[in-house]
Amino acid sequence: MTNNKQQTAVDFVPYELALELKQLQFNEPCIAHYTVVPEDNINWFTISEQSVTGNSSIFGSSKNYNTEWFETEGTISAPTYAQAFRWFREKHNLRCQINYIGGLINKTTWWDISVIGHYNTDPKEWEMKYQPYEEAELACLEKLIEIAKTHEGGNND
Repeated sequence: MTNNKQQTAVDFVPYELALELKQLQFNEPCIAHYTVVPEDNINWFTISEQSVTGNSSIFGSSKNYNTEWFETEGTISAPTYAQAFRWFREKHNLRCQINYIGGLINKTTWWDISVIGHYNTDPKEWEMKYQPYEEAELACLEKLIEIAKTHEGGNND
């Protein structure tokens, strides 16, 4: 079970970005969450047992951990990258694209990113090369958060 959880954890947005998504009003049901106890410097990542074991449908075990009740417990939703990217498409009309640059094996493969949306952004100012692919995913999400904060004042309305 632990190996499944550890392997699955790479599919989820890191805590710091999950917190920024919450501040941008990300309020979607998730199958995982972070619990933080700042005074003890503790940060837990928890995936619903039903999601990992298959004892129930993934959707049946999803919750919106960004609600006030969970907030008092120091808990926030941990979305997958796919959930976060979908949310930006639906709520902010922003699409992130990860483009293959070159390389034949994982260790030599390079990627760049671009954001397509209704905001007036100049991709030439921030396109970079990333390795491995997961770094490009992270960079895409960071750029989407930055654009949403800049153009909407951190507000989803």
